[in-house]
Amino acid sequence: MLRPLLRRVLWVVGVAGAFVLLAMLGSSVAALLSPGESSRPEPEPVRRAPPPVPPLPPSPSPSPAPARLPDPPPPTPTPAPAPVPAEPRPVSVDAGTIPLTERLRIRRELIRGITALKGELSGCPVTPVRPSPDGRAALVLDLLGVGNGARVVGTTLEADIPVNDRFVSCVSGRLQGKTLPATGVTPGARLRFFIPLGLAGNTLGLSSASLVDSEDVAPR
Repeated sequence: MLRPLLRRVLWVVGVAGAFVLLAMLGSSVAALLSPGESSRPEPEPVRRAPPPVPPLPPSPSPSPAPARLPDPPPPTPTPAPAPVPAEPRPVSVDAGTIPLTERLRIRRELIRGITALKGELSGCPVTPVRPSPDGRAALVLDLLGVGNGARVVGTTLEADIPVNDRFVSCVSGRLQGKTLPATGVTPGARLRFFIPLGLAGNTLGLSSASLVDSEDVAPR
């Protein structure tokens, strides 16, 4: 009983194997009869898109026009020179018309002003001359009132005895044009300040100086 069954199974397996071999043989024949890969037309090469053209560099922006310098400001007009105050008109004043207290105060201020110039006057030559007790000598300052001062506008030597002329000339030159303190003097007033010279004609006797009348004072 088993043998016929076994023979039938083997027969079925053999038939199935034969069908498989036939199928494989058919596939091989079909492959041989079908054209090969070499007979197929080659596919056209894919055309690559050309590389993008790089954009042109931007054109340089035009250089800005040079800034125009502002026009220089117009020159400042030169101010007109301030008017020079007119020199006060000289008016002769007699010392006797000035109150005594006022005259003494002006005298003290003038003496102090001349004493303050001691450094400048010390350079004048002081060679003594032979003293003469029979006469007198004095240096007279012609003064012009200028506000709170008196300007030396001239000098006069009044002497009837020998003096050191070089000393007198030196002192006169250094006092000329100086403004001495003299508060309260009317601008334009003309005064004379009498300064005796020492016996040797080479010193100023300021302690004996005084204001004198101004008659016969000629404008200088």
